[in-house]
Amino acid sequence: MIHDEFFMETHTWKKAPTDPTRWVEDRAETTHGCYKINLEEYTQSLPPNEQGERPPISDEEENRIWLSTVGGPKKGIAYGLLDKLFRRYKAGLQGIGTSAQGEAIDSSTIASREDKIAKLTAEHEETKASEKKRFDTLQGQLERRDKQFDPL
Repeated sequence: MIHDEFFMETHTWKKAPTDPTRWVEDRAETTHGCYKINLEEYTQSLPPNEQGERPPISDEEENRIWLSTVGGPKKGIAYGLLDKLFRRYKAGLQGIGTSAQGEAIDSSTIASREDKIAKLTAEHEETKASEKKRFDTLQGQLERRDKQFDPL
């Protein structure tokens, strides 16, 4: 588990001989815990092979889970990825989403978001039309009242 080891190496106190797993900050411990949970959940979701064992997680899936846990790259940096892996990611080789399962997840996620966007756009247009109608009605009422008070 390259991310796990790398993250622990960079986010624990080196000068704490009594507790070598003392985190630099709470957020680092939380991130590490979330990654371990996400990794375990993904492992449990894999179908067992003929021997009843779960297959090992591919590097691509591990990278995808890591990036998902840390919220993806920010300001051009893929937080927690080793430099070599980050260059692959940045170059577009990514190493994530290349498996059939990753592509299926991405395609279904994209499709559901496109549907949601279309639905929200339609709702927005309906609301906009309704508000315009209401505005026109109020404007008409205002103009009639103005005409009533003009002679005074």
